[in-house]
Amino acid sequence: MSLDFCAIDFETASWDRASAIQVGIVRVRDRQVVDQFATLLRPLPGFDEFSDAAIEIHHITPEMVARAPYWRDCYSAVRTFIDEDRLVSYNARFDGQVFASTSLISGIDDASVEMGCALTWAQRTLTGLSNHRLATVAAHFGIELTNHHDATADAVACAQVVIHLATIYEVDSIDELARLANGQFSFYQADKKTLAAYLADQTHH
Repeated sequence: MSLDFCAIDFETASWDRASAIQVGIVRVRDRQVVDQFATLLRPLPGFDEFSDAAIEIHHITPEMVARAPYWRDCYSAVRTFIDEDRLVSYNARFDGQVFASTSLISGIDDASVEMGCALTWAQRTLTGLSNHRLATVAAHFGIELTNHHDATADAVACAQVVIHLATIYEVDSIDELARLANGQFSFYQADKKTLAAYLADQTHH
């Protein structure tokens, strides 16, 4: 069995999980990144306030996403790209909630996603590091990360970290890696703030 999966990364306008403004996804086949899907995203009204702190991190401004598609406009293409692959991110609690929260407020029925967390796998595998941030772990493995906080660049780095971890455990299955790294795939739903706002809105209609 070859090591096949997709890695995903989001950037957001603020700390609100429903404010996705960029997504990058890469497909891995037999330990090689073979394809990618990437786009800027226009956040929906009510979730489109950009924080200065977020802009300082990813350098994406409101003007840059003004003509970008909404998440609902590219959701079908995202699902088609992922297909039946296992989905992994570096900090799945964040990216999983962004995926689910943005889907929920976009009116997408299936506002949940199953995702593995490469951060958790790295934390439980690599000792002696000062921290387990993506940039630190990438440097540990000699992975080039020249455009950190660009969603595609981070998705590629995440994928390469997973490939290195699979080599450490000598496995060719993403599920076996998750099992041995003691970090199973989890379902992520919309964060409580987004869910509460959504349910309140539904009661007024």
